[in-house]
Amino acid sequence: MKLVKLHVEGFRGFAEKTTVKFDDLTVFVGKNDAGKSSILDALNIFFEAGKIDIGDVNTGHQNTSSSSVVISCEFTDYPDKLVIDASNEISLYEEYLLNSDQNIHIKKEYVGKHLTSQVYLVAHHPSKDNLGDLLELSINDLKKRARDINVDLSDVTQTIKAEIRHAIWNKCDAHAFLKEKEIPIDKNAKGEFKSIEKSLKKYMPIFALFKSDRPNLDQDSEAQDPLKLAVKEILKEGKQELDKVASKIRDKLQQVADRTVEKIKEMDPEIAKQLTPKVGEPAWDKVFKISLTSEEEVPVNKRGSGVRRLILLNFFRVKAEEKANEKDVIYAIEEPETSQHPNHQKMLVNAFEDLVHRGNCQVFVTTHTPMLASLVPDNCLRYVKIDNGERKVIDELGDEEKKEIAISLGVLPDNNVKLFLFVEGKNDENFLKGIAKLFSLDLQEKEKRGELIFISMGGGSNSNLQYWANKLAELNRKEMYIYDKDNDNSPDSGENENITLFRTCKSEMENYIHPDTIKDAYKEQNIEIKIEENEIQDNTDVPVLIAKKVYQVSEGQKNWSDITEKEKKQKESRVKRILNTSAVEKMTGEQLREIGGWDEIKNTLNAR
Repeated sequence: MKLVKLHVEGFRGFAEKTTVKFDDLTVFVGKNDAGKSSILDALNIFFEAGKIDIGDVNTGHQNTSSSSVVISCEFTDYPDKLVIDASNEISLYEEYLLNSDQNIHIKKEYVGKHLTSQVYLVAHHPSKDNLGDLLELSINDLKKRARDINVDLSDVTQTIKAEIRHAIWNKCDAHAFLKEKEIPIDKNAKGEFKSIEKSLKKYMPIFALFKSDRPNLDQDSEAQDPLKLAVKEILKEGKQELDKVASKIRDKLQQVADRTVEKIKEMDPEIAKQLTPKVGEPAWDKVFKISLTSEEEVPVNKRGSGVRRLILLNFFRVKAEEKANEKDVIYAIEEPETSQHPNHQKMLVNAFEDLVHRGNCQVFVTTHTPMLASLVPDNCLRYVKIDNGERKVIDELGDEEKKEIAISLGVLPDNNVKLFLFVEGKNDENFLKGIAKLFSLDLQEKEKRGELIFISMGGGSNSNLQYWANKLAELNRKEMYIYDKDNDNSPDSGENENITLFRTCKSEMENYIHPDTIKDAYKEQNIEIKIEENEIQDNTDVPVLIAKKVYQVSEGQKNWSDITEKEKKQKESRVKRILNTSAVEKMTGEQLREIGGWDEIKNTLNAR
């Protein structure tokens, strides 16, 4: 399941209902106390990784009489079928348990002085009499309902409740009476609803929050030591096997407990009535323990923030390199730049991007660092601000918002910087770093020394480019803008001698990669693709071409046209990463000359 929206109301500074949209990689920027940390903390509470307390309640919340705090989340990529019990499967779509966006929307309200949680499913559900309560009814009550409203069940398997419900809904045209409804699904719910929350939990992502200012307390060690999160992930991966072991042991323990009560009953029936045998669930994460300690046996949570962040950085690098198809996970990190060198910050962002490209991971980050914010595309940025006393989270950034972000983060001059190098995206940056080595130029080393700063423009929109050109003019540093042939946007350099503009002669950076190196890069992944002679021309959309070939080899008879546009984009994105890293690293000067790119790239790099 993938998180796409969060709604908070009455939580800390968010008095009124506020909606936050999420991408796979989402970066929150804004001034201190704008509410960035509160968003991550709200998620921490929702996923039951943290606890809510009375200090989290916004006392100015208008709906305090009915609800103290509301935190709700919407998810996509949910299971087609939800197992209610061993013999009962339901479809969330067919049972009208999705909202109007066809998402799973789970709402949690925290009420009363003890902030007791109540869980609801917000769904477009039949609202007409005799149609809205079918999931609450037993099988006998369902049959009676069908008879009362003259529904023919002769073609229905009458031992399956779902089939009876669908027969009733179809007869009464339930789709015409759909209305947003909050359906209780926790332990206080009725019928099928009672099992929905427990069933959904099996598919919910693991949520882990790493805070920058968490106090060094023993009970907080899990949030500071990412290896303890690894235990949770691995345990979830092997949950089915562990459940079998637990079930076998639980059954035997239950037998012993039952027999003990029976023996007590023989001696004292009154005492036996007061005893109910109950075997608890095992806490597997308490059984398996792992940690990194120093030679002096100092645990991670007692180390300095710089060391903790360094361990966190390399944990994410390890996770990014893992090939296993793990369960869904959300990593939320407050200010990953804390106590870290800028080069480490960049490595961390690279690890985040590698993680989210695997498709089963989301990363949410807050930051105060201009460089880290500039490393991600605009569509990943969320600007959190206070406007006339109301907190807002802006996900579609216009020119005005971009200016506010730049001002709030600050763009500071650095005496070491010789050049700002603007490219359309991260893949273009990787290409230039790889191809420059053919000319004995190490752009990565220059970046480490702080002489060069790459800035990704996320597609090179004209307003974005022009804004940065104007903003950096006051720093009096060299600026180079490299954009694709098919992109007509470019900043107006005017009479500014510091600005150099380049547009590629070929369609995109990928058109400068030799076909042989592309094939070699995929051979390393045990994928054999064929590229015909002259199949790649200057204007060929190389990522799409290679994505189709890889898909055909990997999926056999399946057609490219059968998958969704979103899936196509994900596959093209993975291809771009491989082409601009593995394939480019295999390039030789002779190959670059052969495809006609040597002189152009040489002149571009020399112009720096």
